[in-house]
Amino acid sequence: MSPEVDRQVGEYINIRLAWIDDAVEVMGQPKGTDPRPVFEAPMADATKARDDEEGLVLTDDQETKLREIAARFGIGAENDTYSRADIQIVEGGKPWKIEAEASVASGKTVIFAGSPFRQIGEDELSFLSEKHDISTLRSEFDVARFFAEQQPGFEPLENEEVLPFGYELNPDNDILNKTTGQLVKIGEVNSRSVLLFRVDGVSYIEEGKTKQRNRPDSAKIMGIVSRVLSASGDTTSSVGIISSTAYASRAIDTIRAGRTQDRFFDVGMYGTETLAAIKGEPSKPTAINQIPGELRVAYDKLLLLQAEVETEQSA
Repeated sequence: MSPEVDRQVGEYINIRLAWIDDAVEVMGQPKGTDPRPVFEAPMADATKARDDEEGLVLTDDQETKLREIAARFGIGAENDTYSRADIQIVEGGKPWKIEAEASVASGKTVIFAGSPFRQIGEDELSFLSEKHDISTLRSEFDVARFFAEQQPGFEPLENEEVLPFGYELNPDNDILNKTTGQLVKIGEVNSRSVLLFRVDGVSYIEEGKTKQRNRPDSAKIMGIVSRVLSASGDTTSSVGIISSTAYASRAIDTIRAGRTQDRFFDVGMYGTETLAAIKGEPSKPTAINQIPGELRVAYDKLLLLQAEVETEQSA
């Protein structure tokens, strides 16, 4: 990267680290305190606020200030933000999240990502059964395919096209120039290609629970798609990730991805109004108990970006 780009990225990082410092102060700690113990780690189910007695108790003034800082990052915005990217990745999640992401996705290609290892819960099964009259889906990947095929105007391919590309289940998720089944074209919507991206990982047991390592995060998924495009001879198409304004730190992922790939990356996000319409309930702000976890994620990603810049400068 050029010195000017490095300067701009450094400024971007410093401004947002200062915002994090402001949030630390709102949480009752002196500025300069390590944010990691101040902000709780992301919740396993970030759509549900934890009970107050489990930790987060704020005054009205603290809540107002914390929401204002979150808004600087774009966390909890009511309105949708549309991506300008040519290739857009619906990043997955719970069924209502995937449906909301799909509603704001556009571009010449839309890729629906999902994990075949994450089994959906009872709340997800209830949503699918009550709203879509389907009860046969079992994994996040199943749900991603379902909503890919539910897009208005979707036309399935007579024979699905398994792309001759995949990725290694190693820390760098290196590209494989062979058919793995991780990328499949399943159809089109108004001449737009519709693909599935299978989010794989290496399973292991920890404390009696099955977990996964070397599973690509949002930045790596964008990087994988970018490298597949380059290997296919496409060096100009832009790549974007579609998420929720509750997870506005995805914007940092696009910068991280763009530093190692010579193409434009972007983010699109559905707002709280769209999510409310899909769930058939009144619009409500992002749960206050969710905001510290997302600020923690933003902080961790900013540190990763900072380290990547410093490593490149010292090389």
